Amino acid sequence: MDLENSIYGYLHEGGEIVPKEDKQIQYKGGQQKGMYIGQGMSYAEFVSKACERLDINSNGYAFHYTLEFDPSTLQQLDDDEDMHMMLSHSYDYARIYVLKWTRRVEVEGGIVNVQNDYCHNSTEETHNSIASCQANNESNLGLSQGFMSRCAETEVMPYDLSLCPQPIIGSGHSFPNADEFRNALYTMSLVGRFQYKFKKNSPKRIFVCCLVDGCPWRITANSVGTTKILKVNIFIDVHNHCADVECSSQPSMRGRRGGRVIEQVIRATPQYLPCQICKDFRSRYGVSLSYKQAWTYKEMAKERIYGFPENSYMLLPWLCQRLVEINPGTIAECSRQDGHFWQLFIADSFSIQGFLMGCQPVIAIDSTHLSGPYRGSLFSATAYDADDGMFPIAFGVVSSENYED
Repeated sequence: MDLENSIYGYLHEGGEIVPKEDKQIQYKGGQQKGMYIGQGMSYAEFVSKACERLDINSNGYAFHYTLEFDPSTLQQLDDDEDMHMMLSHSYDYARIYVLKWTRRVEVEGGIVNVQNDYCHNSTEETHNSIASCQANNESNLGLSQGFMSRCAETEVMPYDLSLCPQPIIGSGHSFPNADEFRNALYTMSLVGRFQYKFKKNSPKRIFVCCLVDGCPWRITANSVGTTKILKVNIFIDVHNHCADVECSSQPSMRGRRGGRVIEQVIRATPQYLPCQICKDFRSRYGVSLSYKQAWTYKEMAKERIYGFPENSYMLLPWLCQRLVEINPGTIAECSRQDGHFWQLFIADSFSIQGFLMGCQPVIAIDSTHLSGPYRGSLFSATAYDADDGMFPIAFGVVSSENYED
């Protein structure tokens, strides 16, 4: 490392910040380590090296620093822009404070509110209090009593990470690409019933934080080298919401990702009805969907499973050729107009032979309109056999019911 273009970072962790009489900051207890910080060092690289020096995991920690000209104010250190500001305004050294979040429970008027504070472990604290602080940080999202009551009144299931097919586990969790990470993030917000916003959103770097002001929840993920793989570097899975915000929380619905939520259900149960999707979204995620939204999500999930319908039309010439090769005497014709599918006619050889050998010389033709994005009509030709039973002869797909088709 080029020491001439570096500053000395003085890391403080595990102790307690105590304000002095001259309005400056004094740090007591814990551990102190030093490291060199290069001018071109990224935020993700800094967090990785700092945690390695302190022998800690980055989950649940927040980084702050003080400036030489204003040592009484803690500045947030969240991303590359903050790193640049710290390096630009620190001449020889920088004091960096690594603070851990903990959860504080208060009872007011019979309502249990869960708040989040920094966990300061001074040298005078007992081993039991330290263990308690770690246990609080390792637990999942805290729910107030008001939120649980709302779940019971509306028949909404409480927070359950098992409903998330691919939850974000923590720092070091990798995803094949940025889109897969965004899908996992969206599903996690639905299950956790919170909203988030992107501060940076690109295939190489994603920085997400909670939509509620002052909430410490955030995730930072960066690409691995020149690949598309996205790796989570920082994940603080702690929310700091007041009871009113928590009780009125309503996850945002994003149409393109809504289909991912029910994709596995559609694979197992293709007949999954939109009305049932509405009921399940309400009970699992506390989200009210319209019938049209549920139908749209189902169609999106089907497209991901079976592919786009227009791609299936491209296989029709090959399918017609194979039908003729496997069943000689079969008539299978597919016509195109302006490069697009136009008409289809199929009459199997065994149907033709059955009509000639044992059916009455009367053919009935009927058709029905097709629903879906491409419309058209499906027609069938049917005869009566010797027992007056219906005997299918041929079927086809045309644009509409007319004499020309």
